[in-house]
Amino acid sequence: MSTLYTDNIRANNASQITVPTGQKIVGTDSGSIVAPGQVIQCVNSTLAGGGDTSTTQSYISTGNTLNITPKQSNSKIRVSFSHVIRITPGTNHTRVDVRLRETTTNTTILEYLYFGEELTDSGKDPILPISGTGVFTTSNISQKTFDLQFRKANGEANQATNIYYKWYTGATFTMDAMEIAQ
Repeated sequence: MSTLYTDNIRANNASQITVPTGQKIVGTDSGSIVAPGQVIQCVNSTLAGGGDTSTTQSYISTGNTLNITPKQSNSKIRVSFSHVIRITPGTNHTRVDVRLRETTTNTTILEYLYFGEELTDSGKDPILPISGTGVFTTSNISQKTFDLQFRKANGEANQATNIYYKWYTGATFTMDAMEIAQ
């Protein structure tokens, strides 16, 4: 068996290099073959529903966090979540702020508001499934931690009376991250 040492491979007279049928290029570790857009790794986190925990006008973490240690310093990390919240409405349309952030740098990668409808039956608060996806660009290979937060809409006339974000027992809340090569 021969060993070839080179820093670049380039086709001689064509725009591609062809690997013959039945042959393959094999990397010896998880980072040995990387192409832009390739998913390098996937991780996920789950949190079971529990007792009521209400929010204020400041963001409060749901306790659902996700850790990922990038294999490359210039990757993008696509983070998605699925959650269920219960709202005690304030008025006809209740606003809730949702934020997905990377905790080490305190970088918000997704922030949006959500409106819930008030139910006419007294004492029956709407249960709202929410989900979202954000992208974080890494600059090093140190561990990143992402968390999901909620708050009552700050200063809004139609803010929620209360938001319960760990409420639905039996539900499973998830967060997933994919590191994508650049």
